[in-house]
Amino acid sequence: MIRIRPRPFTAYISGGRSVLATTLDGLADGGPDHGLFVHETRLLSLWRYCLDRDPPSPNALSPVRQNQWLGYYVAPAPGVPPPPADDGSGQVPAASQQTLELRVMRTIDGGLHEDIDLTNYANAQSSFVFLIECDADFADQSETRERRQRGALETEWNAQAQRLTFDYVNGVVHRAAEVRIDADTQARFAYGQLLFDSPSNRGSDGMPAFASTRSSRRRVSTRPSIARSTVRRW
Repeated sequence: MIRIRPRPFTAYISGGRSVLATTLDGLADGGPDHGLFVHETRLLSLWRYCLDRDPPSPNALSPVRQNQWLGYYVAPAPGVPPPPADDGSGQVPAASQQTLELRVMRTIDGGLHEDIDLTNYANAQSSFVFLIECDADFADQSETRERRQRGALETEWNAQAQRLTFDYVNGVVHRAAEVRIDADTQARFAYGQLLFDSPSNRGSDGMPAFASTRSSRRRVSTRPSIARSTVRRW
């Protein structure tokens, strides 16, 4: 007898032994079914976007190939005066008139590559902080609901290299995931969030982020003067 477990509230893209499973909104929310899995180990467990701490609204989201996904999100452009009230149906959202658009293209090819572009379609300048909430847990696929393994997870941010490293050790098991940023704006990292200060004029303000993952038996070492790290234990 074969047991089939459909997951109607999960979207997938995959390549080789890497699978990205997200909510239908294209996010990894820390839930047991979602995240970036490599060789049946969950590397990234949390990956969400915010504009000035408010999540943008999903507009159009879809896989375009087995290993590619494209998503559009919208939000009212921060700092731009709201449009006149809708005197008709009353159902026209402000984001459809003074729009800040977030475009996300993901590709799995060895690691996960993500291109992010922000475009201000409002009739005035907008400035904001763009945030990516991110975390890793290195849970086995069978342990995302009830964890059994115990280890130490070190999170290290290297501001000079624009690199965030999650490093997990449990006895002889050693795994790591690395997020590398290549953006027009220097990123900061604090309280589990990548932050980008982005004044956006009318037009495109691209902020591509390259996220790569790897498994390693070798520790990543950086100079303390340019790196900040925290350690968690289960």
